[in-house]
Amino acid sequence: MANNDVGNVEGWKSRTQYICSQKCESWVHKSIALFAETMAAVGFIKWHKKYESNHKRNNSVDFPTLINLATLLSVLVAVFGLILGIRTYKRQTNAQVFLEYTGRYERIMESFPADALGARLSADADPPAQSTALTLATLRYLNLCSEEFYLWKKGYLSLDVWRIWEDELKRTLKSKLVRREWNQLKTEFRSYGDFVEFVDAVQRDAT
Repeated sequence: MANNDVGNVEGWKSRTQYICSQKCESWVHKSIALFAETMAAVGFIKWHKKYESNHKRNNSVDFPTLINLATLLSVLVAVFGLILGIRTYKRQTNAQVFLEYTGRYERIMESFPADALGARLSADADPPAQSTALTLATLRYLNLCSEEFYLWKKGYLSLDVWRIWEDELKRTLKSKLVRREWNQLKTEFRSYGDFVEFVDAVQRDAT
């Protein structure tokens, strides 16, 4: 099918991988920092036990020891701050993804022909006659679904967000309309076998 929407099928994965790789790179840097500071915290705990043991034998504490203690305590505070920052970052990233894909979903739904909306929402409704506009709208929807599925499979999408999308996605994939169009469009997703298997499994449950 010679169309910009069809061309997007081959290109969506590279775009999605690039965006996710940028976020993953930031995540890796933060994880390395967290690991290093955690090791410092472990070292502090071991040192503190040794210090308590020595302190029992010698009740006096010199100034350098107090400085070291204060430094290690600040490391612990930094570790907890980093953990909180990572959790906040993950929540913000998932919120951004959710809003972006929700907006795309609404625009795609608006591109469906008026006589196809009921068939898309109902698993039992008979689909309207085939048309280029209907096939392209279905292709856009399947592209969106494949990207959401990819983000979830690669761990870039939280399980809570995926579950919100999954119910609607499966219901739509089981509709007679999408099942008919999938037979024609399935080859467009040959480069993403996992998604093809997912759609096939969902639609088998509907028969």
